[in-house]
Amino acid sequence: MAVKPRTIRRVNRRVRPPFLSRARAFMGRRGRMILVAAGVSAAGIGGYMGYCELMTSPYLAVTGITVDGAKRLSEDEIIAESGIEEGCNLFSFSAGDAAEAVKRLAWVVQAQVRRTGLDTVRIEIKEREPVALVRFERPGAPDRLRIMDSAGVVFAEYSHEDALDLPVVTGVIEGWEGRDDGGEWSAPAVMRLIAFLKQRKGFNINDVSEIHADGVFGLTVYTLNDGVRLNVGTGGFEEKFAAFDRIVASRGGTLSGIEAMDLINPGEVVVKFTTNMV
Repeated sequence: MAVKPRTIRRVNRRVRPPFLSRARAFMGRRGRMILVAAGVSAAGIGGYMGYCELMTSPYLAVTGITVDGAKRLSEDEIIAESGIEEGCNLFSFSAGDAAEAVKRLAWVVQAQVRRTGLDTVRIEIKEREPVALVRFERPGAPDRLRIMDSAGVVFAEYSHEDALDLPVVTGVIEGWEGRDDGGEWSAPAVMRLIAFLKQRKGFNINDVSEIHADGVFGLTVYTLNDGVRLNVGTGGFEEKFAAFDRIVASRGGTLSGIEAMDLINPGEVVVKFTTNMV
């Protein structure tokens, strides 16, 4: 039997470059990596050093803080609450955080803090507008007199230092929540009455000493000068006070001798006169 001849495979072997060439290529690759790493490190160190220089530069120290919009609060009180001090670095505080801190003051409803240059800060605030004092009645405990703003927010305890000449809302039990479902008085009804009287000509909020809220009879207004009781319910104030004006005008513009008026039905006003009227 014939023997098949054996085929010999030839393997091509790549010829390796000389050692020195390989060494130079290796060092070239590593060298580039080292240079890149060194560059990144240098940039980081430089950035950190720049940040430190920025935060400690005397040219960026706060030299002035102005306050706009303060009427009842003092500028010193507002600045202290913001946490910003003269001499601190202009970028060492958050303007947003400083504004939120200022808004924690009871009289502040809005606040904004801005950097206005390389060394100055401006704090702008809007204070609440007080419209009434609210007497909260607590069974078995002393009543509390608090301040209410034009939005109906009761925001601060009243003290004689506040020196506010405002009508007092009474008949309020602490913890009340206003309702607006018709016959019952409500916080919205109180606010509507106050808003109406604030913009009214003639008899207005400045002529009111007290607004009494009652769950059955609604709202009662007591006049400042004569203490006349005006029953006005919870709505329709324009028609009711128009009827009031007509009655006062018919008496020569005076309330003298009148104890109370029931204005619930402005078409049929009931007037109660004092017993000592001549």
